[in-house]
Amino acid sequence: MAEFTFFSLMRSQMLRFGVALIALTALPLHATAQTPLSLSDAVKQALDHHEDAAIALIRLKQAEARERQVLARLFPQLQARASVVYLPASKSEFADLGTIESESKTITSGAADLSVDLVNLSALADYLSAPDRTEAQKLETQETRRRLAFAVARQFLTVLATEQVKEAAAKRLEVSGLTVEQAEQRLNAGVGRPSDVTRAQLEQASAESTQISSSRDVTLESLSLGQLLVLREALPALEAPKQSLIDFDWKSQALKDEALESRLDLRQAKLIIETTSMAIRQNLAGYLPTISAGASVSKSDDGVVERDVQWNVGVNMRWELYSG
Repeated sequence: MAEFTFFSLMRSQMLRFGVALIALTALPLHATAQTPLSLSDAVKQALDHHEDAAIALIRLKQAEARERQVLARLFPQLQARASVVYLPASKSEFADLGTIESESKTITSGAADLSVDLVNLSALADYLSAPDRTEAQKLETQETRRRLAFAVARQFLTVLATEQVKEAAAKRLEVSGLTVEQAEQRLNAGVGRPSDVTRAQLEQASAESTQISSSRDVTLESLSLGQLLVLREALPALEAPKQSLIDFDWKSQALKDEALESRLDLRQAKLIIETTSMAIRQNLAGYLPTISAGASVSKSDDGVVERDVQWNVGVNMRWELYSG
């Protein structure tokens, strides 16, 4: 009996310990779920999960890949080819020669070609403009992310403003309800007028309408912010910025000049103009001749005669005189 009681006590203690451990483990998760969302966290959430930011980064990778592809045009080109053909034995009959039999044989051949452009102004112009195109795409990516961050910040502050309007509408409705009660009490006491009660009731109806509109605005603006943040759950409580977002002299001329100098879209436009000018020169260079050097090595065996290794080296010039 004593042994049963001892194990029962141990089992009870282990059960309590397990319940306490589960409770302690769940407390941080609950606290984290209730943590208000700050403006910086909202911007980071959007930049990490919004599809526009992801597409912008992918386009930047494509521009970098195109730049490497253009550079590869200036490298030597090496090609190798080989073939194996098996001819089975055959028998042919001719009126003059009679029957002719041919044995089976295997024909093998292989060749390697090496070529490099010595003068290719079109490829050179394309290569010189490739870094500018990549830099323009980089600025476009940064501009896309900046606009997304600005949209998130604006929507974040809009949600905060609509929540404050909703709270003010609730207080107004509460005050209007007290006003109606006071007007009715004065009317019942014989010291008020029916028009005072009607006026108070109209104010209460207007307050109710304002509260309904503000609640709708909070819901719509919260949905818009959740879409920007790509949230899979309800929007958490928002944490208002602790300091003003406009803590500088926005009328300063130096600030305006700095903004015009650092605007990514203007820098991107300058690079696009430069790459367009280079593209024009690239098209003009297409009318000039292209000089390349090449070398080839080949060997073949037709099953009858095994030829020695043949090789040649030469310089080629290609000039496209007309292209309709």
